[in-house]
Amino acid sequence: TLGIVPIAWTSLQWATYSVEQNTEIAQADRFAKQFFMLVLSALAVAIVLMAIAHVEHSHLSHEFVLAASAAYWNGSASPGTITFVKTVLQPFPNVLAMVASGSGLVAFLIAFGFIANAFQITCNSFIGVSRILVAMSNDGLVPQRLGLNIVDPLKHAPVRALWAYFAASLPWIVLYNFIPTWSTYSLGVTFACGYVFAFSALAATRIPTKMVDAWKSSDLSAVSPTLIKVTGYLGFAFGIVMVISYLVLPKLGITGTVPNFIVAAIVVVSYLIYLVARVRSRLVDEAFSKTPAEVEQFYRDNSK
Repeated sequence: TLGIVPIAWTSLQWATYSVEQNTEIAQADRFAKQFFMLVLSALAVAIVLMAIAHVEHSHLSHEFVLAASAAYWNGSASPGTITFVKTVLQPFPNVLAMVASGSGLVAFLIAFGFIANAFQITCNSFIGVSRILVAMSNDGLVPQRLGLNIVDPLKHAPVRALWAYFAASLPWIVLYNFIPTWSTYSLGVTFACGYVFAFSALAATRIPTKMVDAWKSSDLSAVSPTLIKVTGYLGFAFGIVMVISYLVLPKLGITGTVPNFIVAAIVVVSYLIYLVARVRSRLVDEAFSKTPAEVEQFYRDNSK
């Protein structure tokens, strides 16, 4: 059962990534609504995964399921079999359940769910990265002449930032599809999101002391400061364990010279950009000293 933890860890990061984009969803800035969405979505995913597992085990032999899982997770098979399971038979185990069921309805539901999931991740990426680009433009981390922080008055979105991210993503899409080892290199993204998640949980422990006004005016004002701190420290402790595991466990795929070099290079280059921007402008220090104004930047009148 613990073998599923890395996949669950990735899913958890996507869930928290969605929470961080709450101003795109009406009333999603409320704690009760976030809790409602996260708990019910987790329950729905668990039910669907159990249904997929039931279909597989009802139509396939126990030995076959074990062999397919061993090939996918442990690499316990011939090179040709491993390549088939990890590349041709994707997304595993969805395709396996579709073939095993022999039902057009089951195949349609699984395929529809996978497409919906892919669309959701695409939206997460575009919304999340465009927000980062807007913040970077406001703080002087990217040239102001690009106008990445300009919000279209009709679309209520930073259109230039969205197009910039789309253009930057094209080379990565090509590399992912034409370089077999690129999927291993891209696991650095999961690692990076992991340490951001872990340190975000740690930063949350400072909310009652460093963001007093924002905390008192939010739905979290009734929550004990001690509970916030304990939850944040626990989230950091468990999260950092997963982050470290990506560096030391070969099965997670990130171990090796190239993936680690990519992760290190991204961290170093990002920090250098920050240092250069800080020297050139005081906007960076000013941005860190005040509460982010995302609601004002992406305001949408939901009463109409």
